[in-house]
Amino acid sequence: MANKGLNLGLGARIRRWRLERELSQGELGKKCGSLTATSIYRYETDRVVPGIDILVRIADALDVPVDLLVGDQVRPPPKAPQEIGDFLEELTGCPPKVRKVAMAAARAVISESQATSDE
Repeated sequence: MANKGLNLGLGARIRRWRLERELSQGELGKKCGSLTATSIYRYETDRVVPGIDILVRIADALDVPVDLLVGDQVRPPPKAPQEIGDFLEELTGCPPKVRKVAMAAARAVISESQATSDE
């Protein structure tokens, strides 16, 4: 029997990334700009296929490329330096709140770094 996790449909991928981001259907809908929780539910259960404009909004809200959601990601993910891999492995074992704080701190450092490099 094939592993179902390896061949997810669009709806399952949206759900997987929403849960990975620790968002409710309503929260994702709001981040997309006025989509309802019911709409997100319908997309996740493949009852309705979102149009490309909605799909782009969902991908943006989840901070993933559209091709990752539709399953056509042809470029390999970038190879992270070993210390980043080690850090992520440690972070995986932390409670969700700790992961969220660490991610926010990392994003702030990256944002500040990008802002100072643009000057």
